[in-house]
Amino acid sequence: NISITDNTISNSPEDGVSIFKATGDILIAENTIENVADNAIDIHESGDLEVSSNTINVAGEDGIQLDNVGDAVVLSNTITSAGDDGVDVFGSSNIIVEDNIIDESGDDGVVVLSGLTKDNNSGSTVTILNNAVSNSGTPLAVITDTNMTLDDFRSGGDGIQVGGYDEIEVTGNDVSNSVENGLYVSGPHNFSVEVSDNTFTDNDTGSLFESGDIDLTGDTNTYQGGRVGLRFTPAELDSNNDDASFAPMSLVGDTIGAQSFSDITEDYIQLDNTAFLAPGNPTILDATDSTFDSIGPQEIYTNAQISLLESKIEHFLDNGSTGLFFLQGFEAVAVNVDINQEDIFQGFEPKADQLGGLNVTILGLPTLPGGVTATPDTAAGLNNLTPAAGGVYPTSPEALNAIETAAGGNAEGSSQSSCFSGSALANADYGQSVNISYGGSAIDLLNEEVKCGS
Repeated sequence: NISITDNTISNSPEDGVSIFKATGDILIAENTIENVADNAIDIHESGDLEVSSNTINVAGEDGIQLDNVGDAVVLSNTITSAGDDGVDVFGSSNIIVEDNIIDESGDDGVVVLSGLTKDNNSGSTVTILNNAVSNSGTPLAVITDTNMTLDDFRSGGDGIQVGGYDEIEVTGNDVSNSVENGLYVSGPHNFSVEVSDNTFTDNDTGSLFESGDIDLTGDTNTYQGGRVGLRFTPAELDSNNDDASFAPMSLVGDTIGAQSFSDITEDYIQLDNTAFLAPGNPTILDATDSTFDSIGPQEIYTNAQISLLESKIEHFLDNGSTGLFFLQGFEAVAVNVDINQEDIFQGFEPKADQLGGLNVTILGLPTLPGGVTATPDTAAGLNNLTPAAGGVYPTSPEALNAIETAAGGNAEGSSQSSCFSGSALANADYGQSVNISYGGSAIDLLNEEVKCGS
């Protein structure tokens, strides 16, 4: 085992601490390392290790570089002004980077790449938790021109870059002012990617994803300032082919969850390279739990809100080859209408031609005013039918219940039916008397109607 603790190391022409092909556990803790020409801490091809509570100020290359080591924990370090990356981990399977403060790295604040492919990264994990990463992509420079600033020297730079792992978790980080991406999940060989409770401020792009099954359903990620909030661009699998295919990518639940976007200058969300395009069809994606500036979480948007969102979400409607964010809307309009009841209930006029002998039996209705002024086998007579059975103008329930089929009668040659089938109406049209009864239950009426068609 190796333990290097409580040292002050400065002005080294090479690395501050360098370990190569060591066996056993390694601990490097509570050291102060400053003004070194190469890497402040450099460990290659060694066993499991912990690098914790070190203070690193000005390194020509990386603050902490780990290459092909065992399981590694990088914990509670403060790294300022690394010429390349603040923390650089390559070719290692299980990595935790937690509670570090990293500022003004020349390239990436934190970069963790497995170097593995989809065929051999099974079981590899990386957790990047509760780090504060700022000003990535700011290389060291001596400014002699009074018109120049550090921004004139900025190039590259992601706050956090991670790629090639079976399980990736990025949670609780505060990433600001990166030249490129606040978070870059890179390459075609990522599988499960969980991103939650991070704050991305004034990065060119808040988060960029190139592959994986991406879970954004946890605690809210906040995207404030910058050019683009979320970008999904599947990595090319074969860039030498004109018909290049792209890495698989999906969203857990087909949703971006509860993201919060504010002061984004270009697009809240961008989809490129057939992102979320099921073969031939766009995947329908949900953004209704997210907040876009003043537009809060909601299932239905006004037309004005949809217009704003469409102008700042690049998806299927813009390129025809990616997923589609479905934005359901309505136009709220005040309505004050005076409704005429005659426009709702249709009036029915007697059939213009002769319905010879059409007799209707109605049970349980009050008597109709007027007497028989025409024979009941004419249209005029039908308008003046009065119940003859049960007494004149019955008023009691018992009398109404006793009304029988008397009005109109059954003329010779008539037929009786309890249905409105076409044959019954045809018989009435040709002068044959037809009794149509409304009595019985709904089931009885349906059964009789079936018999009419048999």
